[in-house]
Amino acid sequence: MSQDNDFKIDPVSGKATFKNPPRLPNVENNEQVGSGRVTALLGYGGMANVYEIWDPQLEVYRAVKIIKPDCTKEALERFYTEIKITAKLNHPNIIDIHSVGIWSQLPYIEMERVKGITLREIIDTFGALPPKLCTAVGILICRALTYAHSQKYTLYGTTYHGIIHRDLKPGNIMICPEGLLKLMDFGIARPIDASFHTLDNTIVGTIQYMPPELLQGEKIDVRTDIYALGATLYEILTGVNAFPESNFGKLVQHKQKNQFRPLNGFKILIPDKLRKLIHKCMQQDKNRRVASAQTVLRELEKVHKRLTSETPEFILNKFCANYRKAKYIPAHGWAIPWHTIVSAIAFVGVLGFAIYFSSTFLEYLSLNREVEKITLTDELSKEEKLKLVDYIKPKKKESKKESASNAKRRIEKKSTSTAISKKKVKEQKPVIKQATAKEKRAKPKQQTLLEKLTEKHGTNNPVELASKELQAGNAQNAYALFIHFSASQNASPQAIIYKIRVLQKLTKHRELTALVSNHAVKDGEFLLAKAKLAYNRNSIAEAKQILANTLNSPVRYTDYTAIKQQVFHYKALCASKIFDTNPTEQNYLKALEEWRNLGALFSSNRTHYLFKKYREETRRIGEKYRANRG
Repeated sequence: MSQDNDFKIDPVSGKATFKNPPRLPNVENNEQVGSGRVTALLGYGGMANVYEIWDPQLEVYRAVKIIKPDCTKEALERFYTEIKITAKLNHPNIIDIHSVGIWSQLPYIEMERVKGITLREIIDTFGALPPKLCTAVGILICRALTYAHSQKYTLYGTTYHGIIHRDLKPGNIMICPEGLLKLMDFGIARPIDASFHTLDNTIVGTIQYMPPELLQGEKIDVRTDIYALGATLYEILTGVNAFPESNFGKLVQHKQKNQFRPLNGFKILIPDKLRKLIHKCMQQDKNRRVASAQTVLRELEKVHKRLTSETPEFILNKFCANYRKAKYIPAHGWAIPWHTIVSAIAFVGVLGFAIYFSSTFLEYLSLNREVEKITLTDELSKEEKLKLVDYIKPKKKESKKESASNAKRRIEKKSTSTAISKKKVKEQKPVIKQATAKEKRAKPKQQTLLEKLTEKHGTNNPVELASKELQAGNAQNAYALFIHFSASQNASPQAIIYKIRVLQKLTKHRELTALVSNHAVKDGEFLLAKAKLAYNRNSIAEAKQILANTLNSPVRYTDYTAIKQQVFHYKALCASKIFDTNPTEQNYLKALEEWRNLGALFSSNRTHYLFKKYREETRRIGEKYRANRG
């Protein structure tokens, strides 16, 4: 892709002039662009248009981003930089790039077609969102930023370490129906060591999410993205932007002073640690800001675990499945405070009691009047009066009230019949019914396991029951529930993952191997199980290849950190096996590197069994290497 042969830059306007007039694709004509034909215009901006294309060979939809014909030199340079930068990123939470090319003299990027809804649309629709949804989104963004900030790569002949997104905001975050989060638009991304100013000395990006130092011409680093992340999390929790001013002058003034409404100024229940973390991310002094995305990730994971046991992917998947049915929450971010809720409940309780008491009191007065009428006409004992009141009470709503004399006769009749009945019961001998032989043999019907667990957990979904029993440590019960899975449930990724856990727990290797061999699930936990099986049958090369792709796949049903630890563990085990088979210096250094990578994960938890294993194994392979050298 040449930048010199197809166009020249006008020195006056700064715009590109082409040899032949370029044009954008025509959607109605389904023109061929990249690997497929254009089917729709997905979006457009100042620099480029994004189209949907259909690839008939792979039978998949993809997206193509094409620069506009009236682009400036700066826009072209940014576009080529985006192509080079994004192509170097391969992470489940970052948009994948498939190819690049030229169409009608215009450069384009062909990337994965992400179907979902942007975080911008979600906030605009629902306003303030629950804290666990906030932490779920934050964790997945942090994974993408941690990856991007640590990349080592070459760009235009210079080696860099780390990529800064520079335009992190809700509009560039896509939430997908399957629970994935995709960070988009690296169009103004830059290497960490590069200047943030454009050629005409203007600043690019979205000012509401920029840190104050950018407006003062300071050099950027990863803390630029940390500030934008804090502003994004702030908006998720409150439903409003931290800097909502529409007047540009006031907006710049507030940004330079970093004046925003603190989270404790909203009547919203926010965990204290989450509130403090967001405020620290948005510190005006970047030296007091959180230093890295990795640190933010660790803190968010701690808060998330206190809020829920569900994984971030599972929460987003559940939200996407129900967001159309979800109740609208006003975007002003104000929620009813807890003390108001308590006061309202107390008021309703007092009001209900008052209504009940008043109706009871009126009823009591009415009944007293009836008793007084009876006393005037008949001479009754106190006990008989009380009985009469009870008798009159259910009849008070009848159109024709019973007379006092009739009530007296009915009470006397009832008392006489009751006395006779008691006498007969005393005189009669008890008759004991002899059970028949058939009745003796009959046993009460026993509940099935499914019925018992349904009663226990309040759901009759066998997949959910299996999950709950597995969490409770009852793997055998979970295994027994497999026969109740429907065909569609058996084929679902969630059921397959739960089956893997149960079979691993019960050490049913043959069934586990058959399950993993007969299915393909794009999930890190599934790939880890597949890699473990390959390692156990001594297929080390296969295990290494699977492990290399495991962390690039989404982890929907468990904790990402736990999967990462196991991946590093098995990478180290594979390296040790290779060294044991061929104890060369190169294999020793590779094994030592893998075990040190594992040890680094547990540097703050040295009592963990994997940290102890790291120390034991590095000692063992070191002794073996030295012994072989003689």
